[in-house]
Amino acid sequence: MHNSIYLAKSLLILSYSLLFLLLGLILAVAVWEPLFQVLFFISFIILVGLSYESFYSAFLLTVGGARADSALRRVGGVAELVDNLHEYTQLDGLLRFTQSSLTSLLGANSTKLLIDHNFFEVENAVGKDFLLCSKDEPATLSADAALFRYASNVPQGFRIEDSPLEIIKDLQRFDARFAIPVFCHGEVKALLLISNWVVVVTDLQTLLAFFARQFGIVLERIVQEQGRRLRQENAFAEKSAAMAMLSATIAHEMRTPLSGVRASIGGVESYLPDLIAAYQFAHEKDAEQFPLIRKDLLDTLTETGPRIKSMVDQANHVIDLLLVNLNDQGLDSERFTVCSARECVEQALE
Repeated sequence: MHNSIYLAKSLLILSYSLLFLLLGLILAVAVWEPLFQVLFFISFIILVGLSYESFYSAFLLTVGGARADSALRRVGGVAELVDNLHEYTQLDGLLRFTQSSLTSLLGANSTKLLIDHNFFEVENAVGKDFLLCSKDEPATLSADAALFRYASNVPQGFRIEDSPLEIIKDLQRFDARFAIPVFCHGEVKALLLISNWVVVVTDLQTLLAFFARQFGIVLERIVQEQGRRLRQENAFAEKSAAMAMLSATIAHEMRTPLSGVRASIGGVESYLPDLIAAYQFAHEKDAEQFPLIRKDLLDTLTETGPRIKSMVDQANHVIDLLLVNLNDQGLDSERFTVCSARECVEQALE
């Protein structure tokens, strides 16, 4: 309040000084009469006396309103941050948003997060260290440190000036002047560390504590969701392994008869032209016993061997693709061949 009064008075003095100089310069150029100058000074003094209260009230209201608006904007900003928190589903995005948004809103040099490292591993985590989420070199602090024991008893947050000596040392290590604990299941799982303590933080301390509670809820939800996804991925991996084993067995059982079919058709294909020629010769000798076979049927019969081989090869390709997908193997580009799209379409249509 005192700052607003001093600022309002300073603006009022500045305004009167500028007005006096402006009118003085205009009249000094336009009128040189000493009597008129005396009347001007008397009139200006009367103007100051009559307008002082009105101007002072207006300036004070403007300055005070601006400060109130600024505080309200910060209150609204914290409320907006709480709403935006619940939109995040990834831990990394949540941490980056929290740090950058609080730093910008509070006008702090930086906002850091000490968070339980178990959140980053979700399951089968060991150890009790808290990790510092920062672009600088990573730092850790044991969960047994006095800072976390003290924070568990101050859910509304605490300043470095009001803390015991051992707590001050931990806060100074992270260049923090204010800390807000984040609870999950009744335990401190994270600490919001604000680098510089500003007056507005005192006014927003209750709201920031509410923000920390909401942050803890979102943090817990994200970790539970990550755990659920991890369990689903493990279950899927087990099913995929079982499917791969089953598919390998089926593929082996299918390849064996397909290989036999291909070998057999190869033998038929090698002797088929001679058999057809012999049949035609027999037809010429005894047409009644060996009736004529139309040419188109003979052509179809001649193409049977290559067609069966092609179908066997396609079946083997399907088996290969199935095994590659189930085994999650990459494709070998060295085995690629350039094919004509037109020939592929024509072959498929045939």
